[in-house]
Amino acid sequence: MIEFEQTHPGELPVGWNDTATNYERDASLCEVFSRRVADFPEAVALESGDRTLTYAELDVASDFVASLLKHHVKGHEPCVAVPAERSLDAVVAILGVLK
Repeated sequence: MIEFEQTHPGELPVGWNDTATNYERDASLCEVFSRRVADFPEAVALESGDRTLTYAELDVASDFVASLLKHHVKGHEPCVAVPAERSLDAVVAILGVLK
């Protein structure tokens, strides 16, 4: 888990938005995520309060959301809203929608 020290109140910590990384620019978020799951299934993917999800757990949970949506949502490329506060469940839902 990466932790950053906040330098000034209300500002993002230094290094937090340092997004320079090497990845396939033509890969979708779901493809990049799937590779991460394959490489590090037991690594912690999300942490919020006292709850954590590994990459494998996040994959299973988001697959479940994707499956529900495919079964219940009719039509081609429907718009799906995710009314949720910042939480692990919101990330699961968003990833499920993307899948």
